[in-house]
Parts: sequence; structure tokens; C-alpha cells
Amino acid sequence: MPKDLREKAGIKTGDKLAIVASTRGEKVCCIMLMRTEELTESIRETFRPLLEDLVK
Repeated sequence: MPKDLREKAGIKTGDKLAIVASTRGEKVCCIMLMRTEELTESIRETFRPLLEDLVK
């Protein structure tokens, strides 16, 4: 990955990255690379309200 792209994405040496792929039928049409911390936080924000409702 080019240095300027890593800098814009805030990716530093040692960061753990996740690859997220979308498919269309049998083929992969999109691939996204993101820091695992950002993916984890995004999942927490998405599912937190659902989990809170289940606990009530």
C-alpha cells in the first residue's frame, strides 16, 4: 500500500487490518481494508442498541 494512502487512512506500522469483502453472486465485487479497531467500534455502535434492548 502506498505511503500517502496509509497516511490518509491513519494506518501505522504494526496496526492490525481487517479485509471486508462484498460479493455479487459468486464474485467478489468490492474489497475494503480497515484497521481492526475501527471495524470493532463500528460493529459495537451498530449492535449496541440491539443488545441493550435484549438485556432489558
